Amino acid sequence: MLDKLANVTAKEIGEKNLPPSTFYPFSNKDSSSHRTYNIKAIIGLLVSYITEKKIPQKDFSYEKFKQRCLEVFKSELSNPEAITVLEAIFFPEDNEPSFSLLLFQSHSSDAKSNSVFNVFKLLMKQDDYQITFDAKLNFLEARIVKEFEQELKEDKHNDQTVSYLPYLDELFTKDVAFLSRNNHYFTQHAEQFLQLYLFLYTSQLALNLHPHAFEVPESRPLYFILNYEKASTERKKLVHEGYRNLYDHAKFIFPYLSFLETLMKVTERPDLRLYELSQMLDATEDVVSMLGDFEREFRIARKLPPSFIESTTRDEALQSLLNSVHQQFRDQSSRKGVFEKYQRAFERQAAEPFIQGRGRFGKVLVLEQDTILLLTNIAIEDRKQLRFQDLMHEFNQRGVYFDQQSQNTLVELYERVGNIDRKSDSGDAVYVKTTL
Repeated sequence: MLDKLANVTAKEIGEKNLPPSTFYPFSNKDSSSHRTYNIKAIIGLLVSYITEKKIPQKDFSYEKFKQRCLEVFKSELSNPEAITVLEAIFFPEDNEPSFSLLLFQSHSSDAKSNSVFNVFKLLMKQDDYQITFDAKLNFLEARIVKEFEQELKEDKHNDQTVSYLPYLDELFTKDVAFLSRNNHYFTQHAEQFLQLYLFLYTSQLALNLHPHAFEVPESRPLYFILNYEKASTERKKLVHEGYRNLYDHAKFIFPYLSFLETLMKVTERPDLRLYELSQMLDATEDVVSMLGDFEREFRIARKLPPSFIESTTRDEALQSLLNSVHQQFRDQSSRKGVFEKYQRAFERQAAEPFIQGRGRFGKVLVLEQDTILLLTNIAIEDRKQLRFQDLMHEFNQRGVYFDQQSQNTLVELYERVGNIDRKSDSGDAVYVKTTL
């Protein structure tokens, strides 16, 4: 790798920024206000990946499948005229059935949905998931699932995938495994679960890229409130580590990951991460010199004026290189517009379900009650109950933080729902029970 970086030329680097496709699914084209991916299709892709079975999309016709199911119903019904009622119930117009996770595979996927799914695929580690798709189904639903299973073909894989945030891989895999053991609950909340994790991944990606690009990723503080709470400037965590801070960090996703794509190209290392550079490159004078040469060629390629700052350490040289990466978007008007569209794409495609405007305070991150209970259940998992402070630690690991005022409100919510167990009046003795 070192020799490739040392000998690279401005021509090899290229004047264009490569779109970040490996670890991030959105582009400047996703800055519109409408959602550019199909979350139901993504659920289908996830189920297919877990079960290692898929529908050959070229051969599958939803309409033919529907008619086959209706024919089965007709042959087993004493009143064939009831078929129109059953069709309306189980096959509503323009809406594929979704009472079983398996059936989400009937939703056709597009390129953007595949890109978003790739985020979850990278987060997913190999595991033995046990999903019973006919759990809690009536006999008609079970017949539809049985017919659908005949459409599936084996699709074995042995991917050893790792996302940009390895610590989140472990949590996502564990959460999916827990939900797969609670199939009915998973079916009800699959869309909500994936929407939450898409935001957790992209927000933590932003917070770990800047200013921690060369550090091993870890959960960074990001503060939410409950959707009915008030926000005020006195709540310092919301001011300094809330949505405004996140949005400011989001502007670094595109330039930094685009630069990573360039590094992957010139080093021929498709599995490279920025934070691995400080581990791969020794802190020697030769490395500092090599990084300086690479930065010079990069600035030539991107039509930036020469830099007159000389780095004396490896870490200074790496940071100087990142400064050059960002400078091209800060100083060049032709690239600034694309840069801002990437920032808006993050807000509209990943963050929007978790944002509320609060008057003069501006935008804050909020969680609805249903999302909080979902997060609570997957955090508690099979333990049935968890001490409140331990539960907050589980939230923090996934990238959800609450200040003390929100924590007090959260305890009140749990008390209303009825899943609080107080061992004593001490705050340390408050246990939260699962709602499952």
